[in-house]
Amino acid sequence: MIKFQAYTKHGEDDSVLCARLPADAVRSGHVDIKPHVLARLLQAYIILPIVPLMVLVFFVRSKVIGKLKAKEDVMTTRTKEMHKSLVKVLTLQASLPIFFLASVISFILVKRQICESAFLEYTIFLYVSFMPTIAPYITLYNVTPFRNFILCRAAPRGSMSVSTVTAISTKH
Repeated sequence: MIKFQAYTKHGEDDSVLCARLPADAVRSGHVDIKPHVLARLLQAYIILPIVPLMVLVFFVRSKVIGKLKAKEDVMTTRTKEMHKSLVKVLTLQASLPIFFLASVISFILVKRQICESAFLEYTIFLYVSFMPTIAPYITLYNVTPFRNFILCRAAPRGSMSVSTVTAISTKH
């Protein structure tokens, strides 16, 4: 079996693609979406808010860190560490839409036929799958009670030691 990969150039008819392939070739793929005004508005609605929101997240993060530093003298060491950990986790979680932005950019590059690559088509779904995959690991790694629970469950059963304490009363 011989594999062919053929693309139509922007504005070409589908019959041009058929002429490039052998008569017995199996065609698969997607129909190009013509650039309607509604499609462009939807793409802008999806893409444009991501960057300003990321800037806003880091701006608010710096404000929160500033307020925490101002109140640093009245907080215990444990409270400071908990706040530091919480801000770190929230920042990492809020940074995950960057993967969605990369996915949308890949989609636009493929759909507008700016860049023609099977790998780029694959990355559309790859980038989107990073968000739900990485988010729980960020929480599990950075939130100490969750991390301790997972590490306790992941430890081999034979590696745990059990201690027995016997109390003897000296009163007779």
